[in-house]
Amino acid sequence: MVQPPSFEALGLVSFQISPHYLDPDPSSTHMGETQEERITQFPRENEASGSGFTRGLGWRLQGGIVTLKGPHTARIFRAARNLSR
Repeated sequence: MVQPPSFEALGLVSFQISPHYLDPDPSSTHMGETQEERITQFPRENEASGSGFTRGLGWRLQGGIVTLKGPHTARIFRAARNLSR
């Protein structure tokens, strides 16, 4: 992995977007860091919220309102807690 020079983006939404998110599989024998752990760490270190969403989802921004579109749920991660959709 490479550290980008900045995380600056278009600034359309006030949260970090993590596409292709999958909740941890409790039966997995993988012993490394999960995507959930990485996303949970981001708001603690950057004082920003994050969103993890699976394939087939998208965000629609219209008139300052952000709406989740698609057949699945997303996760919202905040520094103090994380919430499901």
